Amino acid sequence: MRRKGIALLLSTLMITTLFSGCGSTSNETMEDTAKVEKKEEVSFPYDEFTVNFDANTTPDDLTDDESFTYWTTGWASEKKTSTVTYPATADAYILSDDVPVPKREGYYFAGWQTKPVVTDEDIVDGVSKYQVFFDEKISALGQGAIKTKSDEEIKARGIEQDVNYIKDMENLTEDGTVTFYARWVEAKEISTVEDLKNIKNDLYGAYVLANDITLDEKWEPIGKYYTNYEYFNVDWWTYAFRGTFDGQGHTISGLTLKGGEVEDPGYSEMEDARWYNDGPDCGGACGLFGAACNATFKNVVLDNVTIDIAGENAYSGDHLYAAALCCFDMGSAITDVKVSNLKVDVEYGDKDLKYAESMFTSVAGLEAGSWSTNISNCAVENAQINMNVTSEKSHGGEVYVGGMLGECYSSVKTSTCDAKIAVNGKDASEATDDFPFILNVGGFGAANASAQEVVAKNTVDVNFEKEKGSSSVNIGGFTGAQRYQQILKSDVTSDITANCNVEKDSLNVGALIGRMDVFYASLILKYADGVKCGCADNNVAVTYNGDAYDVLLPDSGYPQIDGKKVEYIATKDFTDEKTGTSYKKNIDEIVDAYGSYLPKEELENPIMYIEVK
Repeated sequence: MRRKGIALLLSTLMITTLFSGCGSTSNETMEDTAKVEKKEEVSFPYDEFTVNFDANTTPDDLTDDESFTYWTTGWASEKKTSTVTYPATADAYILSDDVPVPKREGYYFAGWQTKPVVTDEDIVDGVSKYQVFFDEKISALGQGAIKTKSDEEIKARGIEQDVNYIKDMENLTEDGTVTFYARWVEAKEISTVEDLKNIKNDLYGAYVLANDITLDEKWEPIGKYYTNYEYFNVDWWTYAFRGTFDGQGHTISGLTLKGGEVEDPGYSEMEDARWYNDGPDCGGACGLFGAACNATFKNVVLDNVTIDIAGENAYSGDHLYAAALCCFDMGSAITDVKVSNLKVDVEYGDKDLKYAESMFTSVAGLEAGSWSTNISNCAVENAQINMNVTSEKSHGGEVYVGGMLGECYSSVKTSTCDAKIAVNGKDASEATDDFPFILNVGGFGAANASAQEVVAKNTVDVNFEKEKGSSSVNIGGFTGAQRYQQILKSDVTSDITANCNVEKDSLNVGALIGRMDVFYASLILKYADGVKCGCADNNVAVTYNGDAYDVLLPDSGYPQIDGKKVEYIATKDFTDEKTGTSYKKNIDEIVDAYGSYLPKEELENPIMYIEVK
């Protein structure tokens, strides 16, 4: 696979990692570049740095006491104060686990700043000049992925590690203290098309729709998705929308998006730009929002949406994300958002790849890339999604098409989707080396994590041809590929038609799930015991090529080792205390057969069940 992303969500608990898969051939590059370089030895007249997070509820008064306590989020939640300390070393930086998210009634938190008062004049390219980002820029798993890339690609992409070292903070005092101030914003009313466009001027702000709005011209997405974001820690998605958008029940009509090309504004070259360079490429993003991160969307209807990336608007490039609400979203909350009367036409190919070895595309009704997001009470109604994809250069790539969600690693509850999906794919490449062609198509989501009490009604028609070579075509009434967790208590009605010319065992069609992806699912072992992956307690009414079909997950899509179904994964011999059932360690066989995102020794917890019923 060219690229892989995971955003693991267990119940309401989110853990996010981003990284890429196989790229170019070099395994030795970037090892020094991606890791935090040890700085020169520097002596300080104190033993530790003191970091204060000032709640800043009276930003005009620097003498007030704005300290507070808070609970961290994560597996081991703990109570902390708003003051933390670090050893006074040259390479000390602030961990995101130590960074609180404060609350203030009537206001919205817009990030930590190095000065107490931030005005509109301080916002450049939608981002405060005094915004602070924590942790390392490139994630730990991103560092590992980058090692697979050549020096030329790393240079072309502009991939560089960046860290805000405490010693370099502009507001570090002589006694080793640095203070960050909460930026608070009040919601701005959006009542005109121009107001809606101007959200780009403050990507961390809060907005409420005051009335219905009709769009009558081609739309430029709000927020930029850079190719390099897949390598970054989530805190460093600088130019994504990170604010709050409340539609207050109003409707945005006539959203029209033509073509996938997004112009790179060249932030790093502007005189008054941010000091972070996110890379040279933000193309291939088509939606109301181009990218969102830790944002909030609620109470809005998008009606009569047209996404036209076909004919003269066809696109060919490293990646393409297309969806009505957001192209690529990480860690947001989406509630009571409806997309109605959606028409999507996409023609995508790999002729013009810049950096990648093969193409990557995700197309859906609500969100194309949805990682670690909570989605509830949302709907896609009367959606028509037509996808034509051709590999002319590399023999393959990854293609995701779903009624509501594309490449999804999120939690979805009490939502509905009514969609007609037609996918035509072909490998027309004459390249010498074969490259896997992976196609995931689902009536609700192309790839899925957690879903509960969802209603999906759809028709899915897939025509695909790769007569020789590696391919994996996964089609499901609900999802093409179940990555981890379960589909629970959902209703699925689907008419599936598949006409695929591929090698034996490359086609997996399920009434609910096309393929259970143990490659992804094994990662869950690091974080939880006894988790079930698959599906349970659903109502399914599906036809496949015109005949009634009740195979939830086909044998060809069920994980197997030596012809036997894999019904659990265990990192060590394990006995279930409740049932007394014993399980033998099988992680070695699993990793050998399916691979893993983590080394076997890092898969810590004992067992995960695979359940399909």
